[in-house]
Amino acid sequence: MRLFGYELSRTQDPVPTATASKSTRTVAATPLGRLAGGILADADRPRELELYRQLRRLVPLIDAAIRRLTRLVGYVQIEAPHALQEDLERFLRHVPVNGLQRGFDSYLVNHVSQMLQYGFAAGQVVPDKGQRGVRGLVNLDSREVHVIEDDPPLRRSVGHKPPGAQEAARIPDSLALFSANSAEGDSPYGCSILRSLPFVSHIVLTMERAIQQTWERMGAPSYTVTWNPPEGFVDPDGDKTQSIMGEIETGFTQAMQSRHDTGLVSDFFAAGDVKVDVLGANGQQLEFRETYRALTEQIVSVTGLPPFMLGLSWSSTERMSSQQADVLVAEIKDLRRELEPMVEQVLDLWMALTRRSGSYKVRWSEVTLQDLSLVAEAEHKRAVARKMETEALLTAIERGWVDDQYARERLYPDAESGPVE
Repeated sequence: MRLFGYELSRTQDPVPTATASKSTRTVAATPLGRLAGGILADADRPRELELYRQLRRLVPLIDAAIRRLTRLVGYVQIEAPHALQEDLERFLRHVPVNGLQRGFDSYLVNHVSQMLQYGFAAGQVVPDKGQRGVRGLVNLDSREVHVIEDDPPLRRSVGHKPPGAQEAARIPDSLALFSANSAEGDSPYGCSILRSLPFVSHIVLTMERAIQQTWERMGAPSYTVTWNPPEGFVDPDGDKTQSIMGEIETGFTQAMQSRHDTGLVSDFFAAGDVKVDVLGANGQQLEFRETYRALTEQIVSVTGLPPFMLGLSWSSTERMSSQQADVLVAEIKDLRRELEPMVEQVLDLWMALTRRSGSYKVRWSEVTLQDLSLVAEAEHKRAVARKMETEALLTAIERGWVDDQYARERLYPDAESGPVE
């Protein structure tokens, strides 16, 4: 409307509107952090070894698997002439290890554990001052071990670089103990059994971290407090609304704090339509059990161990079959073959320093994986079958159906002859 050349308009009371603001917050990263973010090349070996250490520290399945495999490798036994065997066994039982331990078994457990975890393990033999015996054995931290390239790939040496050292100190070849697990090509470093697990383990840890955050949020939830003004409420500048919300916020905060500090329940009073909800209470929970099991199955498959040996009860009737036991025994034998040169090096050096001579063979403790009752039952069935076969052959001989030579070959296939009565 225009009046006397001026534009006139009627002002209207502003209508309060809801506003929203954007904010950012920090979410705790998974424990592996950036270590699991990508494939680590050989040039970044320290980060790769640190990743393996974190995997074992954070994933109980991995730690349990390495411990089980280490124990399944067993212990060294010696087969030699009586006098030499007693001397060698006495040395293996009493050799000092790492300053505080005693016995070659203590050294071997640590050596095998690091070989499985990092892909390689190293140690050092310390001779006495007179070079007349072995003063002790020392396990080296694989993260501090460096292979010195003298004339690769035919000549390499082991170096030890403790924290703070400028360069690796070379260990004499005769005193350096080194073992690699499933080495590839001409690389001196073996392959960790954890090499293919960072991605899967990262997902598992992320799921566990999300479950932890959910329980933390539900145990001490955040609240959203909404006040709806009554009908006809007019607040053009928003000052009244801010004042009322300030009072509600103060009262609600004091009530919650009082309950936290004193343990007493405080009531909260407010005028108007006030609604208190738990923030995120209506959020959808993702399926956890089946997804988690599918991921942990991949971790278990890498170890080669049956799930029940790691404390997983996926089946009420689960037990190890003879085929599974044979496969696992074959894996253990492969590990022992990789360790035998190191064991023989220790024994040969001790014999040379103590001026002893003779031949010996390295044996290992027996690996028993089957249920003893099942083994006994199988042996009983084989004995019954052999008895029935013997009786049938004796009957056939009496009736002239077969001769003695045929019966001997059936009953004793690995011997030239055998008694048949």
